[in-house]
Amino acid sequence: MNAPVNPHQRVGGRDQALAGGHLRRFPLPQVFLSIPITENMADGKFRDDRRLYIEGIIQSLRTLGAEVASAVLNEDWGKRPLTPPVFTAYDIQAIRDCDLLVVVVPERVSRDIYLEIGLAVAWGHPVWIFAAQTTRWTYMVEGMRDIGHVHLVRYEAEAQVPELIATTLANMIGRGLI
Repeated sequence: MNAPVNPHQRVGGRDQALAGGHLRRFPLPQVFLSIPITENMADGKFRDDRRLYIEGIIQSLRTLGAEVASAVLNEDWGKRPLTPPVFTAYDIQAIRDCDLLVVVVPERVSRDIYLEIGLAVAWGHPVWIFAAQTTRWTYMVEGMRDIGHVHLVRYEAEAQVPELIATTLANMIGRGLI
């Protein structure tokens, strides 16, 4: 007879999936969501349409059982502006503590997002990038993808992104790759 399963037990720093790709309701590893912030602000506040879009992404991750950390949550959608030393310290610690970095970007990629990708790769965290079809990357990110440090998923329309994240990551968890 099998021992009872602790639904909060993590094995080897990763979550378990049942055969057939169905997830047990274990928490997904801590996820840091890297997204542009400045481009999503207008008149000192987060644009409503952008907030709804990003909330959909966060919900997709939480549906998989993820604990989500992100600058937008830390700064309460721009309502709690932080000084650069404060938000930088938070981001570095949250990326160091995460098990998975999820990056979602439109066409333009900020230097901060490149830095976050570099930190995650340096700490050995898996990096999943969901980017617009037309997004151009540096040769370094292309190289990291080619040697397996980052995984790049392209999308045609932003409306696809929350579902694309959910299905892609669920598939990877089911295959034991996350």
